Amino acid sequence: MEHQHYWEYFLAIEDDLVKTSRFVEFSTDNFKTYSIEFAKIILASASEFDVIAKILCNKISAKKVCNINDYREVILEKYPQFHSMDVNLSRYDIKLSPWSDWNTGGNPDWWKSYNNVKHERNRFYSEATLETALKSVAGLLCGLLYLIRETKGKIQLIPGTQLFESKNSTVFADGSIRWDFKLPDDI
Repeated sequence: MEHQHYWEYFLAIEDDLVKTSRFVEFSTDNFKTYSIEFAKIILASASEFDVIAKILCNKISAKKVCNINDYREVILEKYPQFHSMDVNLSRYDIKLSPWSDWNTGGNPDWWKSYNNVKHERNRFYSEATLETALKSVAGLLCGLLYLIRETKGKIQLIPGTQLFESKNSTVFADGSIRWDFKLPDDI
């Protein structure tokens, strides 16, 4: 499968995030906690979204894309409800809308924090927070699900995700979650 490794890389990033929950409880009370591990997860997941977004944009448009502003324009042109995708961590009673700022023409705060941490970690290390890590991984997941739509299911969501679920997900005995998803643009 041509793009299967993107799902597997997502699962590796997600696994790193899950491991941090042994030390910092996933709770809105802890959203401002920052760490080296969160920085690594943010850098990996946002960089991977950059890769996924370029592929997705190239599948839906001939327009040359170079950055997050280009991605927003191309993705929202074809998928105007992309920004409204929610990602749930039901186990922790957390609901994330990582792309909601695209609805008003802006970019997410987590994307800004990613760039700050990437380019000036000495000044912005405190932006490598649990909240930013959760949102960046959730943002990557959103991009992947739309890429799956564009590749007509050539990416299999097997094994399932450990953290995130949709309204139509199934939780298996091993704790993994298999998605039977509907995207906001399907409605």
